[in-house]
Amino acid sequence: MRPFRNLALALLLLGALASSRIGLGDEYGRDGNLEIWIRTDKPVYEPGEPIFVTFILKNRTSETLTINRRWELLREIDLEVFKDSEGAQTFRPAKPARPFQKNDFVQVAPGKDLEMRLEINERLPDPLGPGSFALRGSYQNEESGKTFGLEAWTGKIFSNQVNIRVKSALRM
Repeated sequence: MRPFRNLALALLLLGALASSRIGLGDEYGRDGNLEIWIRTDKPVYEPGEPIFVTFILKNRTSETLTINRRWELLREIDLEVFKDSEGAQTFRPAKPARPFQKNDFVQVAPGKDLEMRLEINERLPDPLGPGSFALRGSYQNEESGKTFGLEAWTGKIFSNQVNIRVKSALRM
């Protein structure tokens, strides 16, 4: 009798987790609810050229999700930059975030996404110099929206990796 009770408890717990909007996810944080993807405009850049990264949050559920779209880079969105074989540098905020407002949350229909395009060199402590780089983004939201009567997605997810190269300066 005890194994059946344990099985029933396990199924009940799994059901509760499945109905939750909290992201548990695989190694990238993909939980079947919300995914993050990044892309760049091109794979190779000239020195000093703007490098645009597009962050895409995609609703993979069959229901509408409430998403925090405050999307301040280095607040809810982190960017990891790997140079050649060196470790990652994650760029973090220098100042506190502004308080949440109700209009920071938006409804995203099933299969739809939110996009944000950022020029990263102007947001990094130092622009990316010559070399090969791998970029990876993450999105983290801990604000449930309950203050505003909302039930927003919470959790942390990681994006795909994008590889870029910044050319060396031409020598005369």
